[in-house]
Amino acid sequence: MATPFHPLRSNRSSLRLVAVLLAAIPAAAGCQGSGGPPSPGSTGPALGPHGAPTLPLGGLGFAEVVVEPVAPNRPQVELAVYLLGPDGSSPLSATPTEVRASVTHPESPGPIPVTLSSRPDPSSPAGAGRYASEPGRFDYDELAGEVTVVIDGQTYVNSFSRR
Repeated sequence: MATPFHPLRSNRSSLRLVAVLLAAIPAAAGCQGSGGPPSPGSTGPALGPHGAPTLPLGGLGFAEVVVEPVAPNRPQVELAVYLLGPDGSSPLSATPTEVRASVTHPESPGPIPVTLSSRPDPSSPAGAGRYASEPGRFDYDELAGEVTVVIDGQTYVNSFSRR
């Protein structure tokens, strides 16, 4: 009579097979890293045209949160949010009624609201969809927060972090 399979009593080849199958799950699920444009339904860590991770806006497109220098050799920077189309690189075609953010950093006691306004950047391919803060202290080793975008009455809220 054959002994039934028991995972705690399995042999080495069975364990190797399990390890290979577990390693293959992310690839089968579409987690292929950050090369190329993201798909609209994706929540993966694809990078936007400015090198930051993209955040999904439903099926409409993506948001990319970037800390940008105001001018060379100046301590203040701007917090910029680029609203990207479904291809992850062109500007979002829909016009938001509101774009806002809140940030936390090692020196903050809690979330700090950040006002963002439309500030297109003609030097960037996705610059038409740029929303930026007033210059401030956002260039920390650790910066986290939340971005809220309202389009056609639908609110999209995403968390971000940068290290």
